Amino acid sequence: MDGQIIQWVIIFAIFAVVIWYFTRPRRRISQNVETTIALLREIDTNLKIINQRRQNSDSTKKFRTTSGRHAIGKTDYLNPDLVKRIDEMYKTLNEMNEAIESAKQTKNTAMLHSLSFDNLEKEINKNRSELIEWLREDYESSKK
Repeated sequence: MDGQIIQWVIIFAIFAVVIWYFTRPRRRISQNVETTIALLREIDTNLKIINQRRQNSDSTKKFRTTSGRHAIGKTDYLNPDLVKRIDEMYKTLNEMNEAIESAKQTKNTAMLHSLSFDNLEKEINKNRSELIEWLREDYESSKK
């Protein structure tokens, strides 16, 4: 009889450990972090495109705006001013893409040469640094 009780206690303990293992909270990357990283990747790609255009002003490579369009609705965790600036940045990038596409279709290289990226690059870098700062703060708060 005592052997059966010990056996049932061991089975119950193993069952409890298995349940605890599968139901314990795990450290997963939050949706907010994933969204921020996606925005940063796209921002870095767009900065590379600006640098390529400085080297070759005839380049017709368009800016990437896919993540921004999808992510802008999921950024309620960010500072509202930053979200507004990111939204404006993506509107500007879309306008630039339209101008690049128009120049490409009409084969008008003068239009490509007239595009200025200085203000856009400053805005992109400002948004990038604020997103990186948010990631740092989120990481620091998750360590506590």
